[in-house]
Amino acid sequence: EQRRTVDLQLKSAGLTQAIDLLEGKPKGDRPKALYRPADGTVLKQEALPPATFTISIWPGKPPVPQDVTVKEADFSYFNAMTNAVPSSPDKAWLTFVGKSSTGGSSGDICVTTLAAHKLIDDKGTTIAPSESASKMPGEGFLAEEDFTVSFEVSADIKSATLDIAPNQMRCQISTGNYQARQANGEAKIAVTIPEK
Repeated sequence: EQRRTVDLQLKSAGLTQAIDLLEGKPKGDRPKALYRPADGTVLKQEALPPATFTISIWPGKPPVPQDVTVKEADFSYFNAMTNAVPSSPDKAWLTFVGKSSTGGSSGDICVTTLAAHKLIDDKGTTIAPSESASKMPGEGFLAEEDFTVSFEVSADIKSATLDIAPNQMRCQISTGNYQARQANGEAKIAVTIPEK
């Protein structure tokens, strides 16, 4: 009989949301990307078609393929790797998680730098990856192949293309010894971000 509004405040990574417990509804302005998914707060795209570019590792020998497979692309307000929020409420994170592996029968291993990645959104804007929210394979005796690359995008983005086009890569020419090698072509992986 004496109902009154009680607000729940939910705080995460510098963002505070208010939820009216009596009405069961959020209150106030919220970042557009936060509730763009119908369920949860992340839009996932999985099993995207793989792409390939080539590397010339050894002089006089044919180039070998570098295969890029994206296991999932995540669109969210909170970054999938760091949980950080984007620079403004009208932005979001688009994060690609995948694997880049060197083909051929020689057992060669090459690593792609973060700088070789860019994103082209549905408006034709080219976006550089975030260094703090990305993780690329490093050089080592047993090279890692998994990568995570994040881009800060507009919250209303509908589609984008991940473009990987290195001029050079670091390739293992003997155990633990990596040297620069020529890379050719580009790998392009398209992703669509649904409204709901």
